[in-house]
Amino acid sequence: MSEIYAWHTDEPQTYDSLSVWYKDDTYSLDTISVGDTVRFAVLLNAVTNQLTSFSAKADAGLLDMSFLLTNEFEEALEESSDQENGLLNFKVGYSAATVPMQYVALKSGSAKVTLTLSTTSEFSPRTLSFLQPIY
Repeated sequence: MSEIYAWHTDEPQTYDSLSVWYKDDTYSLDTISVGDTVRFAVLLNAVTNQLTSFSAKADAGLLDMSFLLTNEFEEALEESSDQENGLLNFKVGYSAATVPMQYVALKSGSAKVTLTLSTTSEFSPRTLSFLQPIY
């Protein structure tokens, strides 16, 4: 993943980079506030294989997650993709992509974010999860 930044709702044009912590087999980000917007990009790399799909899920009601894709990026996606529900299905022939994303904190809690990449590799799919504390 790229650097992870949080834009604060109470201070326009103010943002902080978020740190990632690993403790007790769990990744966690720094705490954000309700209304903050977090932006980052995920590098997808199938190495010598091909991308088939990427999904991003978050606990319903705590985060409003979305992709920030260009029209050019969308040309690489199958019609079966469902961006509203966090699913990108790739057309044949793509081995790498960078997916810009964001989420807005809707209410206090600890939201789990799960990112899953599927490729044509025998080791697919691969999943990464992290917690986003919100106060």
